[in-house]
Amino acid sequence: MNIRHCFLSAPVEEVSQGDLWGWMQQQYRAVMGGEGGDESGSEEQAGDPPPLTVVSQLTYSGTVSPGGSTTSFGQMFPSYSLSATYAAADNTITVGGTVNGLFRWCVNANGHTDVPSGDDAVVTAEEHAPSGKKVWEAIRDDLTPRTASPHKSPRAHFWVEDLTEQHEKFHADDFNQWCGSIGIADLNTFLATQTVASESALQGVVATGVRTHISRGAIDYYLGGATTHGQRAGEITAYADGKDQYQEIADAAAVRGAELEAESGEEEEQEESTD
Repeated sequence: MNIRHCFLSAPVEEVSQGDLWGWMQQQYRAVMGGEGGDESGSEEQAGDPPPLTVVSQLTYSGTVSPGGSTTSFGQMFPSYSLSATYAAADNTITVGGTVNGLFRWCVNANGHTDVPSGDDAVVTAEEHAPSGKKVWEAIRDDLTPRTASPHKSPRAHFWVEDLTEQHEKFHADDFNQWCGSIGIADLNTFLATQTVASESALQGVVATGVRTHISRGAIDYYLGGATTHGQRAGEITAYADGKDQYQEIADAAAVRGAELEAESGEEEEQEESTD
């Protein structure tokens, strides 16, 4: 990229970005040292160029997609990259480009039986040996969310795959939306308070800013100051998001179970009447 740059009272010249900082120092020393000294060669006054004020015009772009692997029910993996440009003019240096967020999510059954709906074929009135209950009773109890926050279902033997996916996508979308609004705004505000001596120095400041105001900022937002998993702000809202749907499946499983029990009772009565 070529940059047209005017430095102090030096003439406007076009220089490549790789030569910019050497050129700036050269022009600065020429002006500060007073060009046109006597031919005997008086000592040139040396000095460093003044600090550059940072102008930040970074934007944000995020992507949410399935990916990764986990040994828990679900997990979300946030990652970030930066594609930046730098341009100096007068006593400022502008950073532009994009902070890219990638939020991958995945789920794992961990040996649990999926219950897509409360009237699915998996809901039966058979005995469920691991729990000591009827299958429909175990499903009802496993999927019923806590009344108090966080509204998490026990899921000891059964789970709902699509609701677990929904939970992890909720985290991914939540991170993505935060980064695209508060996070990028905080980063640009932070960078606007900085002064640097060179482009390379600004590159380090920007990298630190992305780590602090985007990556760490999103984690702090998710945690909400909590130290335990169930009390994290991001978990509370994600579990609340799926609470009603879990309850609907649990209730429907109970209704289906009662129907199956009634049908079983009618069959037994018919068998007795034919004896």
